[in-house]
Amino acid sequence: MPKFEVMQSNISYNPTKGTLRGMHFQQSGPPEDKIVCLISGSVFMAIIDIRPSSPTFMQKTELNLFSPLEEAIYIPTGYATGWLSTSPDTSLQYLMSARFEDCTYSGFRFDDKTHAINWPVKPALISEQDRTWPKFEVVGK
Repeated sequence: MPKFEVMQSNISYNPTKGTLRGMHFQQSGPPEDKIVCLISGSVFMAIIDIRPSSPTFMQKTELNLFSPLEEAIYIPTGYATGWLSTSPDTSLQYLMSARFEDCTYSGFRFDDKTHAINWPVKPALISEQDRTWPKFEVVGK
């Protein structure tokens, strides 16, 4: 893992099983690497390389995480992430290498057929923003 300096720490608490967050990525600004740690509950997480010049472009990783998770997940700049809580009272901590700026943040639909993410259950709760992201488009061709 490259050198990582924490610039911001966030906690996402979700009391409802089936809460979906994603698919999110940074589209501009300073590089934003993340270290994600599951604090409580359980999640299904999808991570996709969306860097067009990468040899792993469009490859996805799908993980089922259960607390206590004794390791953290490093997510480099250029990857989209999303997750679905698979138990109630789920919390994740995000350590970020850059401060969150709403104007540099974007996303695409969690159910976009381009990626065919194998969500384990139909989401029960999705924010308006996450429900209305556009379909995936390659950025930086």
